[in-house]
Amino acid sequence: MKKSVKIILIIFIVLFLIYLGIKIFLVVSFPKENEYPYIENVKKAFNNKETITIKKTNEQIMDYVEFRGLKIRNDFEVADENEHAYKLKDTSIPVFFNINELNSMVTFVEKETSNVGFWYNLKKDFDKNNVDNNFKLYEYLINNYTFKTSIFKSINSIRRDYALILSLNITFPSYNKVTVINGDYKGYILETEGIKIVRIEHGNYEYMIATSNEYPDSKLYDVISTIEFE
Repeated sequence: MKKSVKIILIIFIVLFLIYLGIKIFLVVSFPKENEYPYIENVKKAFNNKETITIKKTNEQIMDYVEFRGLKIRNDFEVADENEHAYKLKDTSIPVFFNINELNSMVTFVEKETSNVGFWYNLKKDFDKNNVDNNFKLYEYLINNYTFKTSIFKSINSIRRDYALILSLNITFPSYNKVTVINGDYKGYILETEGIKIVRIEHGNYEYMIATSNEYPDSKLYDVISTIEFE
């Protein structure tokens, strides 16, 4: 065998061993399902999500709470005006208002997964699948994550699978109920132990109302129906 052929063969074997070593490392380091037990609860919640229709009320509202362009009937008492913290009148049920960009979690996940784990940037996957807002992100992660890996998968596929699991971990608490809002409003409600988070989409933003599970659904849906945007 010619010396040049031997050198090429040795280089090929070395590169193959390096490639195989990287794959083994990735497979051994891949997260285990029992390390993320809450993900199954989140998956069940999204796979069994409910849908409600909320129409804008015809009621003439005289007293509003205003928050960053959102107006909602004032069913509340101020707890801390600087923190946009209230409570439902005549109760101790807390209510908080907040606002985020519609794709805030998408941007956050793209940045975080590029810097941790196996350093896989999910942006190209999100662009390809039109994942351009937070709710689409949640559904995409739930529908595409897997804990099944193998040395027979490509390095890129293993890195992507790990990035999806990391994204779930940094995105979700243990949600146990998901309700989609349609009608005159577009949004959703996420519920976990003791907490309800209403997210109403408007323009490029999500307006959030965080409250306790003690807030009755009927009253919550009714007050949502009074929302107006300036």
